[in-house]
Amino acid sequence: DFFFEFVPQVIFLLSVFGYLVFLIFFKWLTDWTAPCDPSGLVACEPPDLKAILIGMIMSPGSVPVKLTLYPTQAAVQAGLLVAAVVAVPWMLFPKPFILRAQHRRRSG
Repeated sequence: DFFFEFVPQVIFLLSVFGYLVFLIFFKWLTDWTAPCDPSGLVACEPPDLKAILIGMIMSPGSVPVKLTLYPTQAAVQAGLLVAAVVAVPWMLFPKPFILRAQHRRRSG
């Protein structure tokens, strides 16, 4: 139960909702009144966090400039999305086989 339910559930929740909490704090701690980044790699005004999460799932690996909070955001989001996608089958597939093996062991 621990390795095939709890661990993948924590990975999934942290990769989606934990990242959202990180984004909230990052957005709160950023001084949006400061002059813009001259390189143009980071947004000049606060981005919409809902749009960031939707974009993370709908177009992984690419972040529009107006939704960029930090330079390596696209890579981080792609990695978190891979972790979330891997966690789902990790949660769902082993449990029936484990229960079947336990049932067979008890019945004979």
